[in-house]
Amino acid sequence: TISIKEILDQLSGECSFSVVIKAGDKDATQTLSSTVSSLNIKGLTLHEIFNILLSQNDLIYSFRKNILSISSVDTRIFKVDYITSIREGRAVVKASADSAPVQVDGAANTDTDTNNQENIIETTEKFDFWERMAGEIEAIMNNGKEGFKAPLPVVNSNAGLVSVTGTKAQLERVDEYISKLNKSLKKQVMID
Repeated sequence: TISIKEILDQLSGECSFSVVIKAGDKDATQTLSSTVSSLNIKGLTLHEIFNILLSQNDLIYSFRKNILSISSVDTRIFKVDYITSIREGRAVVKASADSAPVQVDGAANTDTDTNNQENIIETTEKFDFWERMAGEIEAIMNNGKEGFKAPLPVVNSNAGLVSVTGTKAQLERVDEYISKLNKSLKKQVMID
């Protein structure tokens, strides 16, 4: 068996590239120390090898100008196409609680003094799309599968941008969620 780091060190020597691990990233260092029992890289490109060794182990990497940068977390910015607004609705309903007729001068009278018998039912609903979406993204990211607790997403509702920091798997889940959300939002029509 051989560690992932040893494989990358051998590849970097043969293919002339440098490996940089994000400073202080204990999770990436620990994952790179894990061992692989066998690996057949014959006929594979460097990107394919990096996907096998790094992406499959929930590590994020970039390979530019002969530098392989590795980290366990990354920050991505997503665009959400939604009108910046908070919808709020209020409804007031007056209802009578007494259905018994009142006797006036020997005749039944169903008209009663409504000032004493009215019930007012008031309903207020508020829908803040951006606040709700931020909560859903946080739940998607911190579902207990990873050891990394992702911070709250940063939402810029005026620009329609959501900034998220997480592991590769967390970012993939958010990407899938926002892609489906954007498709759903394009199908909706706002009626005022």
